[in-house]
Amino acid sequence: MMGRGGMMGGMRGGGDSTSAAIMTVVHELMTNHDKLRRTVTNLPNGIRTLTESDDPVMAQQIKKHVSATGEFVTKGVDPNLPMSSPALHGVLRNGTKITRQTELTAKGVLVIETSTDSATVALLQAHATEMT
Repeated sequence: MMGRGGMMGGMRGGGDSTSAAIMTVVHELMTNHDKLRRTVTNLPNGIRTLTESDDPVMAQQIKKHVSATGEFVTKGVDPNLPMSSPALHGVLRNGTKITRQTELTAKGVLVIETSTDSATVALLQAHATEMT
């Protein structure tokens, strides 16, 4: 666990500031998962997720996380974040095959991700299940 990022460098992206920032938010969301509500609907061509919290700090963290990770999906870039699953790696690598719509709500974010590629749809649905 020691490395460029110090004791937590392994969990927070090994010293890369973008990865560290994302992992900090992920850690905060996981630690406070009892304050989150998440609804996932599988669509024939993707997923619809609504993630919200009555806690204003957690609602902001949700928005921050969706924004940061959305940039990777849109670009099709996999930053190899720690604690990533095979499904997440696949979603990130296939990001250019995904149409992503986000809508901020008062308490979080609604995300719709679709694809015409059936393998990518399966990855989206698998990752959504993992996160829920």
